[in-house]
Amino acid sequence: MGNCQGKDGTRKSLSFYMGSLRGSEVRKDLLEDRLFGENLKFLERVALFSRLPTPEMPRLNNAMTTRNFQPGEKVISEGDHATEFFLVKTGEAAVFSGDTRIAVLKCGDYFGESSLLEEGKRNATIVAEGKLVVLSITRETFESLELHKKLRLPRRRAVLDNPVAAAPQAAPAASDSSKVAKTPEELVFVEQGVRENKFLKGLISSEQAMEIAETAYKMPVPEPGTVVVAEGDINADKFYVIAEGEFACRRTGHTNTQHYGPGDSFGELALLYNAPRAATVTAMTKGVFWVIDRAHFRRILQKQVSSRLKFYMKLIQRVEILSTLLQDERDALIESFTEMQYKKGQDIIREGSVGDTFFLLFHGSVVVRTESQGPVRTMTANVAANDFPYFGEQALMRDDVRNATITVASDTAGVLCLTRHTFETLLGPLRDIIRQASDARVGGCETCRQSHVRNYQKNRATTQLSGMKAACPKFGQLKELGVLGFGGFGSVTLQQDASTRRLFALKKISKGYVIQQSLQKQICNERLILSMTDSQFIVRRRLVFLVGRRSGWGAVCVV
Repeated sequence: MGNCQGKDGTRKSLSFYMGSLRGSEVRKDLLEDRLFGENLKFLERVALFSRLPTPEMPRLNNAMTTRNFQPGEKVISEGDHATEFFLVKTGEAAVFSGDTRIAVLKCGDYFGESSLLEEGKRNATIVAEGKLVVLSITRETFESLELHKKLRLPRRRAVLDNPVAAAPQAAPAASDSSKVAKTPEELVFVEQGVRENKFLKGLISSEQAMEIAETAYKMPVPEPGTVVVAEGDINADKFYVIAEGEFACRRTGHTNTQHYGPGDSFGELALLYNAPRAATVTAMTKGVFWVIDRAHFRRILQKQVSSRLKFYMKLIQRVEILSTLLQDERDALIESFTEMQYKKGQDIIREGSVGDTFFLLFHGSVVVRTESQGPVRTMTANVAANDFPYFGEQALMRDDVRNATITVASDTAGVLCLTRHTFETLLGPLRDIIRQASDARVGGCETCRQSHVRNYQKNRATTQLSGMKAACPKFGQLKELGVLGFGGFGSVTLQQDASTRRLFALKKISKGYVIQQSLQKQICNERLILSMTDSQFIVRRRLVFLVGRRSGWGAVCVV
């Protein structure tokens, strides 16, 4: 009974077949374990799930199903009943509204999130552009795990907010890539248009302007009278450089009309802020635009900022006096450095002066000299050797009388500057930190120093808040100095109290606009949050004025 006859006439034991079966099951289990581990690592890298508690990640991973699609295969169809959420693991998928392609989804992107929140129909079609692998989960499973209580799924305008209405301004297929093909002349033309915009001129470098120009795509204006942007439109996310044609810009309440022609640009506030359009731009002739999306603009700026911060981190790692700082403290510190440029012959510090600033040389050369000895030595920043000289470090601990003059020897020199006030505002006195670090090493308790820094910041903020007893300004005493920016609800201006000379930020909010857009709840929430803030790093609400009742606008004045 323990043996059976094989096809070749040989007798094979039952244990042989059982062993083969077990081996197959083991291999299957190993493959499943490997896939589970890969998916888990993938989910942990997805920003959407960054706030999900760590213990929930394996549960989410276990609940998701891996699905594969071939090129051209539909994942979901517009109008279908929505019950499933999808997350792109590998490959790309195109988003269509009708026959119009409006976006491309890549690794880490997701779609169908509305199906987890409510019943409804798909408002777009998703098609695999190549081999596509997605992870999916149904609303029923999502709710059974109670993940809807622990995870917030933001709706993305690119896919969910009325794609049909957005289609006329959608980029052609080429714009889905970060770079759009152009002739060298067109590229230079767009780059100049971006760089010469008066609002962007001081914010971006020539390299950034060129990289932004590479993402621009063409949009024709078919006939005169076409409204390109409308004043008050809250779906503002594009910046325009005029290639051909003439356009008129008008603002409500203003009699002057501004005229734009080739090379001019507008819509920069859409790149900088999530602000409604400030004016209406109408075509006077047929024309052509170069269009730049906010998403591309911000990605380029964020990439540049990220690379600079990494470079700063590399610089301060060699500063001995900062070696006691924890990694979190260094992360906070590098964001507080000020980058300064000096020309040949300029003095960075002078002998005998009292200073409170630390300097770190990251490019160029400087000469150190004293009145008694003359030139003493030359310090040069050397990227290849990872050698970046620094000076004035004692100023972080106490007022430092400079014992030498440091003068720029190269054509230009770049330094990072950090004042003692900035350092202590972030982390507390450096001498206390060094002492705490020494105590922690002796006592073996690194968390003690972490709590010291947190307590210092908390106590300092509370002390400053309790000390703010100065009289509040009167609206009639405020004098406008300039515009700080634009928010979703109104403009923010810099004001000065004529009697005390203190500075305030004044936010003007149109009551009519708020009511028209049904934003009353958001305004009340903003006021509530501002009244609760207790931090030196957050602008606090001082008082509220209600002015211009007949004109229908209110104003919030915050410190």
